Formats: sequence, C-alpha cells, structure tokens
Amino acid sequence: MKMSVRTVVMGIAVALIAALSGFAAQVEVSRRALSIDRALDGIEKCAELRDAVACSREFVKTMLAKQEPSEVMEEIAGRISPLQCHYIGHVVGQEYYAAHPTIESTIAACGRMCDSACVHGAIGSSFAETLDKGGASSVREQFDLKHLGFDDFAVIGKKLCISADACHGVGHAVFQSTGNLKSAVEGCTHITGEPRAIFCYTGAFMEYADVLSSRNMSPVDNVVPPKKSELKTFCTQYDDVTQRRGCFRYFPRIVIETLTRLGETRDEAYAEVPKMCESMKDDHDRVSCYIGIGAYHTYLILTDPQAAMDKCTGFSSPQAVSACLLGEITVAVEDRQKVIIPYCGMLPSEKLQAACYQQVFFFINRTDGSVEESAKLCPVGNALCAQGAKDYEQDAWELVLKNFER
Repeated sequence: MKMSVRTVVMGIAVALIAALSGFAAQVEVSRRALSIDRALDGIEKCAELRDAVACSREFVKTMLAKQEPSEVMEEIAGRISPLQCHYIGHVVGQEYYAAHPTIESTIAACGRMCDSACVHGAIGSSFAETLDKGGASSVREQFDLKHLGFDDFAVIGKKLCISADACHGVGHAVFQSTGNLKSAVEGCTHITGEPRAIFCYTGAFMEYADVLSSRNMSPVDNVVPPKKSELKTFCTQYDDVTQRRGCFRYFPRIVIETLTRLGETRDEAYAEVPKMCESMKDDHDRVSCYIGIGAYHTYLILTDPQAAMDKCTGFSSPQAVSACLLGEITVAVEDRQKVIIPYCGMLPSEKLQAACYQQVFFFINRTDGSVEESAKLCPVGNALCAQGAKDYEQDAWELVLKNFER
C-alpha cells in the first residue's frame, strides 16, 4: 500500500520534532549538570577560605535553583571534608528557608547529611524571622535580642526546639542573638530542660567557636577570644554540669583558635589541650574535657577509622581513652550507625568495646533515634553490642567515671 507524499512528510516532521525535543532535553540536562559542577567547584575553593560561609552563598543559591536541599547536601558532601560540609550546610538551610519559609517542611527537605547542618541553618533563619528582625531572608547580617527578656525568648525558642537537632540549631541562633556566651547559656535554660538542654548548649558553644574561626552562620559583632590565662577555667566557670559538658564539647577548637591568634601553630595549640584536661581537679570536668578531644576528631571515623582510634588510645589513662572514644561517637550518632557500630568492634579490648556500644545507644536515644531499630545493626551473636542496647538509659559520662581508672 502506497503512502501519500503528505503522510510521508508528516511522519518525517513528527520524527524530527521528537528528535529535536530529545536533543533539547539532553542539552538542558547537560547545562544543568555543568551549572551544578561549576557551583561545586566554587564551593570547593570557598571551603578552604576563612570566609567560607560568605564565599559559598551564591554557589549554594545556584544549586538550590536546580536541586532539593538534601540533594545539594549530598553533592557537597562528596566534594569537601565533613567538617567543611557542616559549615557550608548551614548556608543551604538558610537559603532554602529564605525561599520556603515553613520550618517543618524545610527540616524535612534538608535531610541529616553532614551532621544535620542544613537543619541548623534553617532553624537559625526561622529564629531570626520569629524575632521579626529582617524577615526570613538569610542574607540578613545580624539580629539582636537586647530588648527582649528571657521569658519572651523562651516563647520563641520552645516553638523551634522540637528535636535534638532543632535544639542544637536554636543554640546557634541564641548565641547569634545575644553575642554573649553566658547570656546564650541562660537563654537555653529558659527554652528547654533535660534531656535536650545539652543540645542547645552545644549549639551556642559551637557558634562561639565558629565565630572565632570565621565559620559562623551569620556575623556576630564584638566577640573576642578568651585570654590565654582564662582557658583553663573557660568551661568550669559554669555552675551546671550539663552546661560544662556542652562547653567542653568545643573546648579544643576554642583553645586552638585562641592560641593560633597568639602565634602558636595549630599543632602546638592542640598539644596544650590534653595538658589542660589533666589539670582539671574535678573528675567530671576532666572526663568532659577528654570527651571534647574525641569530638574534635570524630570525622576521622568516616574517613580513617584507624587514625580515629589512634587519636584516643595513645593516652596513658584508661579513663582518658574511654572518654575520648565517647567523644568520637557522640556527634550525630543517629546517622552514622553503620560506621560507628563496626568501629566499636575495632577497639583493642572488650571493656572498651562494651563501653563504646553502650555509648552509641545512649546517644541514639538522646537524639530521638530508635534504640530498638538501631540494635538490629549489631552483628549476629555479638553479646556486647546487644547488652549495650539494653543499657542505653545509663549516663555514658558517669559510666566512664565508674568503670575506668584515671
């Protein structure tokens, strides 16, 4: 059967249109990928700078125009170190919230990559918006709280402090708001109690450490490092043990940033931290100080588990070793279980392994995770891991003091 010339021409035209449409779609995909790659290249370069947060903002905006925040976080995590990813992740949360100012949906869209950095950034922006100091725009440089009392402050914070991650983000925002650590810590006590108070405290102390290293989410004026003579008592000045625990979590970073400003190298400054820990007269403070050392090295668990273990097992005191290991597994333990549980099994003694497993489940519970679900990751027949899941309610700090000699 012969086809008419018209039919043939129409068939060719349809095929040509389809081919051109497919080509156009491929071109668009290629352009999109190229744009994302260029933005990632820019972020990678920014990450090495002291002003990494400000430098990376436009590149983050470019990526968010084409991807969801969780996808952006995954892309960034593949290019830079976990610690750098955490800083840049704050910007992702800020910028996404600026365009989608609903905190619940933003938290859901952020994901937990790079220690929930996107969530922390979004919470900070939401806090600023709630204070009505420039709206939801994440490019707003600063907001303050000087005209509000802590009772008013608590009303704002409690609405946002809905999980461990969110409370940590609130702590960041509290310090941005007050510009003063003691006021920020007091603000956290008005916002939440146990068991979430420590996450608000750590957020405030982390933001202070970030300000010292120019890695903070938003500029905060008139923040100065402590004097060298004040470092040994920097965390012990707080009356509450949970506040001191929150402070020691970032104590190594605070010491290093302070001493490098005075001309010491980072290695020289870091070497002072264990000495300061040993000088602590209070047992709880000494253990918390070594926990801070472990937390400082926590990202090594992801990149070099043996190096992570070596950072802690070199201490002569069994108590210091256990405390340091506890610090390593405390950070965002809920999204590293597949790495951290095997890490516990690498430790050089059953006593350390048992302590490590218990610490994992203790923090899974504290960070709103499911101990029951996480216990399924225990190796089959591993009684130490199974027992750790049963003992999750026991305070991990206290167990270090009880079970390990100084």
